Amino acid sequence: REMITAWPLVLKQIPTAQLWIAGKGDLRTGLERLATSNNLTDRVHFLGAVSEDQKNDLLTRCRCLALPSRGEGFGLVYLEAMRMGRPCLVSTYDAGQEVVNPPEAGLAVDPGRPQALAASLIRLLTPGEEWTTWSNRAAARYARHFTEDLFQQRLWSALSDTIKQNI
Repeated sequence: REMITAWPLVLKQIPTAQLWIAGKGDLRTGLERLATSNNLTDRVHFLGAVSEDQKNDLLTRCRCLALPSRGEGFGLVYLEAMRMGRPCLVSTYDAGQEVVNPPEAGLAVDPGRPQALAASLIRLLTPGEEWTTWSNRAAARYARHFTEDLFQQRLWSALSDTIKQNI
């Protein structure tokens, strides 16, 4: 809802910008109505459920991943985007900041502030040195902290510590 509300502000600066909303859920009908009432049907696209291949294609084609929610957990989709060098927009209210570490691999914003949300989106959608830096940092952050091998090492370490404490 907040992204759709902010999108007209984004379009003032980037008239060709498109918002792709992937996933299924109970909110879709209301969100589609909101997009229609804001005359955004040609700029906001509801994709519904997507396969892993479709998701990877979307991440390859996008400029950033924007998921500024009010209650997202760890958020594997942030990692999937960062692995592909896509900076992320996260909320100041959820765990996305722990993954993205703004401003290292993207930005954090209060999703309830449309002007701030639009300004952050515009920055993340604009090609140039700043975007390239975020892209490189996103991929590097993923490689330094979130690969499968690193998760496995942390898991084994935590299990070993737990076993040692219980012996």
